Amino acid sequence: MITSVFPCLWFDSNANEAVDFYLSAFDSGQITWQNRMVIWFQTRGSQFMALNGGPRYHVNHAISYFIYCGSEAEIDRLYALLSDGGKILMPLGA
Repeated sequence: MITSVFPCLWFDSNANEAVDFYLSAFDSGQITWQNRMVIWFQTRGSQFMALNGGPRYHVNHAISYFIYCGSEAEIDRLYALLSDGGKILMPLGA
């Protein structure tokens, strides 16, 4: 039996906006299924779930995602886009 595991990203109530942002940032992907609570989407060959879970839990910085970009220009573009308005926990290095 082969089972896929994919991450669930928890949002208070803005999962739709987050998914739109991620799909535009990575220039590819699509929403594969959604209802008012959950959005399944895929980008660059990976499946994700975004959950409108409410304020019960808070952001946990224990998980990191790595993306192969293919060029330094793409690394710089994504780093600038994803860090804008956020708190950088791991600065971009060589």
